Amino acid sequence: MSLRAALLIALVACNSGKSSSGGGSGSAPEPPKPVAIDAVAPVDPPDEVDAMAPVVRGAEPTRDAINKLKKEPTGGIVLGMTAAELVKVLGKPASSGQAKRVEDALEATYTWPGVKAVFRSTTSVETVLLNRVTFSAPSKAKTARGIGVGSTRAEVYKAYADIADPTFAEDPRFFVAGLSAGHLGINGITFNFPRDSDVGEKAPTDKVTSIELSGGAED
Repeated sequence: MSLRAALLIALVACNSGKSSSGGGSGSAPEPPKPVAIDAVAPVDPPDEVDAMAPVVRGAEPTRDAINKLKKEPTGGIVLGMTAAELVKVLGKPASSGQAKRVEDALEATYTWPGVKAVFRSTTSVETVLLNRVTFSAPSKAKTARGIGVGSTRAEVYKAYADIADPTFAEDPRFFVAGLSAGHLGINGITFNFPRDSDVGEKAPTDKVTSIELSGGAED
């Protein structure tokens, strides 16, 4: 036998031995089965906030508290003054009108720069007394609690939180210290702000544009 033939026989025998000792013909392991993931149950969205839900408000001011408030002077002026008494405080008016009948009462209007005063009586001209007075620019008058035209909403709330009318608690147009007297108007002090709608945000920096003292039902 030639050397070449012997080498070929040895090579075949070697390869045959490796095949028989290579661990057999076992099947490859199966890949792991995917683990089923339970579907996540949908979460219900939170209930919507009812924008029309009633607002929790404080108690109404008492009559005694309102009457005490109305005795607090604003720029030296209090409701119930006569025309002569008001002229002593403000000087000669820019205009003054004769008393005229308005519904079931007599009313006379006097004006000064930044001040409009309405005198009213349900009996006679001789008994007309100051029933409403409005302060606007350029008036520098201050209430007894330090609020005037140009004061901020935050300052008004801080000064009059103890006697706020709950009816208008959410209205950004004004703040009422006192109480609404129905068709007779506000009984107390109204602080007006530069807002056009009865809904919306109330910025603490909103400034008072005018202040009105009014007698309402307590006239």
